[in-house]
Amino acid sequence: MATDLVNGKAVVFKDGELANVMRASMSVPGAVAPAEFDGMMLVDGMLTSNLPVDAARAMGADIVIAVNVGTPLLKREELTGIGGVVGQMLSILTEQNVQASLASLKPDDILITPELEGITTGDFDDLAKIAPRGEPAARKVAERLARLSIPVAEYAALRERQMIAVAPDVRPVDEIRFDNLALVNPEVPRIQMRTKPGEPIDQKKLDMDMRRIYGTGDFEHVNYRYFDEPGKRILVVDAVEKSWGQDSLRFGLGLSSDFGGDALYNLLVSYRKRWINSLGAEWRTDLQMGSTTSLVSEFYQPLTSAGAFFVAPRVLLERSSAPVYQGDTRLATVDRKKAQVNLDLGANLYEYGTIRLGVLAGKVKRSGYRNAALPGGLRHHYAGRL
Repeated sequence: MATDLVNGKAVVFKDGELANVMRASMSVPGAVAPAEFDGMMLVDGMLTSNLPVDAARAMGADIVIAVNVGTPLLKREELTGIGGVVGQMLSILTEQNVQASLASLKPDDILITPELEGITTGDFDDLAKIAPRGEPAARKVAERLARLSIPVAEYAALRERQMIAVAPDVRPVDEIRFDNLALVNPEVPRIQMRTKPGEPIDQKKLDMDMRRIYGTGDFEHVNYRYFDEPGKRILVVDAVEKSWGQDSLRFGLGLSSDFGGDALYNLLVSYRKRWINSLGAEWRTDLQMGSTTSLVSEFYQPLTSAGAFFVAPRVLLERSSAPVYQGDTRLATVDRKKAQVNLDLGANLYEYGTIRLGVLAGKVKRSGYRNAALPGGLRHHYAGRL
């Protein structure tokens, strides 16, 4: 079950790629981004049908075993912060459609209601603690469930059929294809893949390829599928580009104090523009204002689609001040102005890091004054150049 975020209607999945269906069905509003599926923008089915009794009945069920995992509403004292309010809102919407589903249950249907006090919609990390709560709830209706069971031998045969291992399809593919990429050059993620056309499929290697592509930060989600064309077997990577974040503006604030009268602050603004050209060039500019004022701008240009090597020209302008101490005595405050340009040639070692070698030129100018609290109360100004 999912919910179409555009028209607000429930969507019942009957076929399709399981991973895509699960991705759509688990898109909890406010926690997981909506999923694109067959032209629809989908979120969790909890909004329209968290206990889909009618959907099960429509599939031909004579008796419905319904497990109600709707979480209880928060108490007044628990409604603290925006997270609590959003969670309560989702619970209220869910409870309305759950009550409608419960009202449609027939006398022969079986309802299981686990105790979920203290559990919220967003407690994904506590599933190992939550799941055991289902067993005592199911045991309460064990007698009614037992009447629906099949003979032991028949059940054993069923499980044997279900547990038959399906041999993986390791046939080589003739082509790896990326569809519907508007910004990212498909040759870049294709080169990053260890899976190659003409080689037998290694499932672990292919799974790592998908994780590597997703880890670039260019895609909202990544999946793959196979299909056949006349005389060709195709591996299609469905990589959905992010609809946000390719051009980003970020802000930061830094505060520090020595608890002796000196406090420092810095406000940071960072602009990053990605995929300026087909090789994946990036331009990043950082502006910092406060105790240290600086402007740093770098243009990162890969030399090939593989991105193994790159060039990166960079410019830096900075003004800062720092105290000079002798023991516990503060002698002076030094102001420093720095101008610097450099050109780096680098290599990406992928999961191991990056190495750079470059040339740098610049100028540093220092000026300062002695602490007025020293004997004589004189400030001695000086200037120097490096």
